[in-house]
Amino acid sequence: LNKFKYVLADGAGRNLLSGKEFFELGVEETIGLALGKMEDDKERIVCYVIDTQQAKILFSTTAKDIFLTDFVHASWARISIDTLYDGLTDRSGRILRDIKASDGSSHRLTNIGNFGDGRAWYLSAGKYGYLNTDAQVVVPPIYELAADFQNGYAVVRQNGLFGLIDPQGKTVIPIQYDGVAAGENGLVRTKKGKGTAGRGGVVDLKNQVVIPHQYDLIYEWKNGVAKVRSANKFGLLDTKGKWILQPVVTCEDMGDFVQGVEPIYTGRT
Repeated sequence: LNKFKYVLADGAGRNLLSGKEFFELGVEETIGLALGKMEDDKERIVCYVIDTQQAKILFSTTAKDIFLTDFVHASWARISIDTLYDGLTDRSGRILRDIKASDGSSHRLTNIGNFGDGRAWYLSAGKYGYLNTDAQVVVPPIYELAADFQNGYAVVRQNGLFGLIDPQGKTVIPIQYDGVAAGENGLVRTKKGKGTAGRGGVVDLKNQVVIPHQYDLIYEWKNGVAKVRSANKFGLLDTKGKWILQPVVTCEDMGDFVQGVEPIYTGRT
């Protein structure tokens, strides 16, 4: 663990932190912070958060890891104390392991997701909710599963079914599908039915059907095009849910469009 030593040094190679050496040192230049890790005399990992502009240690803690990049988006950053990301810290070193909801209830953090659209999911007592960038509960832990926010929406699961919510926790796509993908261009890929028997379709953000649920798989949009598979036939959708090509091309697989060309794998050699 201590085979290599890293230091914060100036242009002349002088150690700027009173001789401190780390077995790991990562710098987040966009926020002027660095994270150094060393072992103490009890063989515990100690994390040091460093202001690189002032060459000053802001705080240290016996944590396994701190996700400094969170400070780009939020007032708090995820910290790993016992397992996973089970706490939050601010730039002064204040640590939160429990957060309070507006109803006064307290939630012990056992894992936290990525910040996106000003929200991050958190896991507490086996259920998922969402907090904002100030570590305030926006959505209490009521879901069986929850995904990171993307493009203004997040996929959640309740009672074995999936739906879509917005950053305020309002249900946008009812929690009634066997599969849901985060909204893309105002379109949401959804699935009805379990496993391989399930059929894919597309709905808009008002849950109105754009493409009926009768296809094996609808892929995500890439370069403005989404592939659609029906048995061994492929078709193509544009970003408005309009057919570029009905599923009539028989092949094993289709690649992605690059400069108007799409490779097709026939399975024959």
